[in-house]
Amino acid sequence: MPVQPRFTSGQPLIRPDVGSYIIVHMPGEIMRCLVDKVVDRDRVIVEIDSVPMSKSHNYRKGDKTGARRRRANGTETWEAQDDRDFIANRKGAV
Repeated sequence: MPVQPRFTSGQPLIRPDVGSYIIVHMPGEIMRCLVDKVVDRDRVIVEIDSVPMSKSHNYRKGDKTGARRRRANGTETWEAQDDRDFIANRKGAV
């Protein structure tokens, strides 16, 4: 029996380039962020490019935070991660 790939949507995982923009889901809103560093294929360090309006988090324009790729039902999303959680689960830099 062949081994199934990690994601079966048929779309390859795309590694964002440093200096490119991605959409990051934060608590209560979705923000456009600039990729500052690629940690691995599923984790990046981003800088918030727009002004957050939600009061359900402490992120501000210009803040740098980690973001992790999530994929469900064939849809890829990036979610902001708590810095301690992001660093503790880091497997290695690229």
